[in-house]
Amino acid sequence: MNGKRFSIITPTLNPGPKLEETINSVLAQKKDLFEYIIIDGASTDETLNIIKRYAGHIDWLSESDENVYEAMNKGIEMASGDYLYFLGAGDLLRKDVLEKIGKIIPAKRMIFLYGNVYHMVDKREHWGTFDGDVKDCV
Repeated sequence: MNGKRFSIITPTLNPGPKLEETINSVLAQKKDLFEYIIIDGASTDETLNIIKRYAGHIDWLSESDENVYEAMNKGIEMASGDYLYFLGAGDLLRKDVLEKIGKIIPAKRMIFLYGNVYHMVDKREHWGTFDGDVKDCV
């Protein structure tokens, strides 16, 4: 365990330039809170060149996989943080969001945690529901 609170995992396959904004939104977070892992499915566009520009700040792997779920599982195997955070290529983290979340998560580890999503095109927050047992969640 490397002491990071969050393992952020982005599975990719040919996301092209939209991946760079995602990377920058992650790397703008407080560095001691996260590790960033990109699992690429052997992209054939400019994705690998983008990833390599940030190689000193991220962990990454590029090889063929069966589907996004296999890529996610590879990321889980590489992860060492307390919590997994799956972030799609093209999606962005809000400024200081990991620090804000870190302050409200109890010290006791939880099994599942989720939140709302801000849809930038519609400029509105999407409120989702979870029908599972949330007794251990905030």
